Amino acid sequence: MFSNAVKMLILVSIGISSASLAVYLAPKTIPANEVQNKIRVMSYNVENLFDTVHDQGKNDYEFLPNSNPEKSQFCKTARDPKRCMSVDWTQPRYAQKLAQIRNVFAAIPGGFPQIMGLIEIENENVVKQLASVLGFKGQVTANGPDERGIDVALMYNESEKLKFVNANSIRLDPSKLGKPTRDILEVNFKVLTSAGWQALAIYVNHWPSQNNPVQSRIVAAQTLAPIVKAKIASGGHVVAMGDFNTVARDNPNPLNMFSQVAGVYDLDAVFRKNAPTSGINLALVPQGTNFYPGSNNRPAMSWDVLDRFYVSPSMVTRSSMIVDWSSYRIFSHPGLTTSYTYKSGPYAGKTVNDVPFRYNHMADKPAQAGYSDHFPILLDIKLL
Repeated sequence: MFSNAVKMLILVSIGISSASLAVYLAPKTIPANEVQNKIRVMSYNVENLFDTVHDQGKNDYEFLPNSNPEKSQFCKTARDPKRCMSVDWTQPRYAQKLAQIRNVFAAIPGGFPQIMGLIEIENENVVKQLASVLGFKGQVTANGPDERGIDVALMYNESEKLKFVNANSIRLDPSKLGKPTRDILEVNFKVLTSAGWQALAIYVNHWPSQNNPVQSRIVAAQTLAPIVKAKIASGGHVVAMGDFNTVARDNPNPLNMFSQVAGVYDLDAVFRKNAPTSGINLALVPQGTNFYPGSNNRPAMSWDVLDRFYVSPSMVTRSSMIVDWSSYRIFSHPGLTTSYTYKSGPYAGKTVNDVPFRYNHMADKPAQAGYSDHFPILLDIKLL
């Protein structure tokens, strides 16, 4: 765990003002990384993690300080000027959001992740700042064509058994999409097991949202599936993770297409199938990683497993590197949740408990700020 002095040096070096430092210095214990024989992997949609600086060519004006002249000028001509100016995204508020993500990490039992997939981050600058706060020494960021500047990234800590090899971005064919979307990030590692060094490929995904037609997610599935299939055929181990933005109502279902072509296992499905015979009470497991109150494209009171892990068959059957399905968690505890009460409509007065405490970008205090509209997910890879 960082000392306060070290944290202050880090935060000053990344441009966090002294007025915001106190947000970070509340006593928290991040568990020591006890990963002699395992690799912990985490995926987390952190909900609009933007810095306070405009990225040229990107529509990130909503997440700029209202004092920024570029923002005020842009918002005057925006379709909804009031909405455009609704978030005064200042440096202290940005610092607070980084701190809230850190607090989620501090609450994880059983050890700190060595590999961390990030979804809904703005750029490499944001990832480097978050990595410094959390203690990750390595990070890779995709630089995709999304109009808002939303990207995916991966942070990692190498060890004697985990070494970074290389990374590349996979772009979806823009001619098959209605608008540009996020790249898929491929990060290759080598892992030392009893059978020697093994190849491990991580794919971080953020597929087009439910505001887009299902065909856009089919394009993502058709792009990724043959790449994963080839990686598995070459003898590599694979974990594909992230926010796939796919729900059971999608027809045809892009996730079914992806898993069948790529030949991978959906870890959430494996977990839910095996849990009842292993003493795990599914009633205590969150129904999904995201709760949606309802809209034109998703029904009311909708729980969906938008965030998933897909793993190669080798990680289920091969003895030297195996996914511990029972370690899979949709990570939730009372501090990360809230209640949602319907104010009007057919569900007026009904309350749904234990939903993700989504982030309030206008909050100035942690108690009101929340965390994200997604729960993070975790798994352990055993090294034998």
